[in-house]
Amino acid sequence: MTGTARHRAERASAIVGAIALMVLGALLVTAILAMLDRSDERNRSRTQRAASVAVVDHALASYEYALESNITDETADFLLNEAAMTKLAQFRPGMQPVSNATFGTDFKAKGLDVTTMPNPSTRWSMRVDQADGTTGWWQTIAVLPPRGNSPNLVLYLRTWNATGDQNSQVVGDARLVRAELRPGRFSDYQMLVDGPIILGYGLTINGRIHTNGYPDAYLVDMLVDAGKPMKLYTGADRPHCQGGAGFSTAVGGIENKGGCIVDSGPTPRYLEKTGERYDLLRGSNHLTMLSKLCGTRVRCGTGTGPWTVTLSGSSMTATSPNGSLGTVSAVGGAVVYLTGNVRLSGMLNGGQLTIGVGNQGGSFNVNGSASIDLVGNGMIGANTSTDAILGLVVEGDIIPRIDEGYCPAGLNAAIVSASGTLGVPPQYRVPAPPVGAVPLCGTFSFTGSLGAHYMSLMRINWGVAEVGYPSRLYKFDPRLLTTAPPMFPTTGPWQTSTWKDADPRCLSAANIDDAECG
Repeated sequence: MTGTARHRAERASAIVGAIALMVLGALLVTAILAMLDRSDERNRSRTQRAASVAVVDHALASYEYALESNITDETADFLLNEAAMTKLAQFRPGMQPVSNATFGTDFKAKGLDVTTMPNPSTRWSMRVDQADGTTGWWQTIAVLPPRGNSPNLVLYLRTWNATGDQNSQVVGDARLVRAELRPGRFSDYQMLVDGPIILGYGLTINGRIHTNGYPDAYLVDMLVDAGKPMKLYTGADRPHCQGGAGFSTAVGGIENKGGCIVDSGPTPRYLEKTGERYDLLRGSNHLTMLSKLCGTRVRCGTGTGPWTVTLSGSSMTATSPNGSLGTVSAVGGAVVYLTGNVRLSGMLNGGQLTIGVGNQGGSFNVNGSASIDLVGNGMIGANTSTDAILGLVVEGDIIPRIDEGYCPAGLNAAIVSASGTLGVPPQYRVPAPPVGAVPLCGTFSFTGSLGAHYMSLMRINWGVAEVGYPSRLYKFDPRLLTTAPPMFPTTGPWQTSTWKDADPRCLSAANIDDAECG
């Protein structure tokens, strides 16, 4: 091969090599750009995801605020209408309610096209300024109030991010979120009392015990040995503790801390001076609210009473000299409000029922507080071997009428007593025994929850005589943690217990109440 031919071949080979290198370089650059683009897309996706989570958090925090501030509540079925949204925006900066916000085909393409509220024209959205310059939006799609065997408020929220105002471009994917919110309730506690608590033999502690720590002048002569706001007896008088037992005080310490017999479960928790104070007047305020719901969510019987209330099967009947409320079914949950004293007997064997007992017009009168009398000799309340749940909200006391010759065997219920407690008739709550014979029964069994002004007082022993029940058995009903009585008073605050992305199919009538949907 001549030199010229050889040089031509070498040049051709070099050109081919250069072209190959250029192609390889181009492919490499393309691959790098693709990787950068994917990385950028992942970063954008993460950023958008974080921004969408921020909107969800904002929506849930706003709903919690609305619930705590009574901007919405049971009376409004926990909905946020125009007035509520406007009021909410006044207290949470950077928010603006917008009527019926939608984003057309762009919105549908980004993930959601659901309309569940009965009247979409009543739906208002909340616009939220975001730190990255975009705007967040959230909208309530469906609301399921606490009901039956679910103590939680269930919300379906639609959230999205956009570049600006309504009809602007949606950024990222819209989200449908299913959230459950739950307040603290008095029925979460085995015993929640304003005054001192003495815990002794006969008490099985399988729930939370809390005292606000306030001295109670009305019973000071009977509680002089309390020492600290909470006292646990020792020795043979010690209470029995099981799983779930816990002790806390808002003021002061716990005397003989650890003084209980641990039957099962972990060691009880002892929390001194938590600072948490729970206002029993919320019970009285709750009665006022119930009185305002007469004829809608609440069956009401008015007049001076007394009312004779009988529990039977899955319903109750109520009669008084002034008329009859008739039969009220507890299936699916029912709430009744009665004015004047109530005489209660019988057992509820199904359903969930709350009975509120207050004064005429729902007003609070500590000197003439309406009470609930327990009459008969058997057990009264909810049959704990069934799904039956009973809540009693009363201004005054709950009294076994041993002064009338009855000896009720016990009570199963969640109780809130704004100014009293579960105790023997008031005429026996004196420092010295009254003249004449005093009634003495056998064993009183209480299963449920007691929220009261002072601890239960089912026995008084003056040394030379005693009245009431020499043997008392108390237990918490753990079913109350998952099935609170309908419309039962809350201790607050409302908190989000869980939230997760949901499928739009969850909003069908068959699936909307499914906790696993999503």
